[in-house]
Amino acid sequence: MTGEQTQALIGMGLTFAILVVMVLPSLFGIVRERRIDREITRARRALEAQRSAERPTGPAAATRGAAVLLHAGGPPRGCGTERAVPAP
Repeated sequence: MTGEQTQALIGMGLTFAILVVMVLPSLFGIVRERRIDREITRARRALEAQRSAERPTGPAAATRGAAVLLHAGGPPRGCGTERAVPAP
């Protein structure tokens, strides 16, 4: 191997090393972002599962919903459920 070939090999090695040094942080960032995205997705799914488990179903839920409406003063105005109250 001649001196020129050695210099060319060293130059290519240094160029490759600079490329690795510049690309490696972005690869670490991509991996980190994907991990964070997976954690967020997992947390959302767990929250949705928790909410759906807390949400009552069946006839008891309908009764509870009506009780909440009555406690809150009835359904909102303008939804067609108002009763005509005779004037005194």
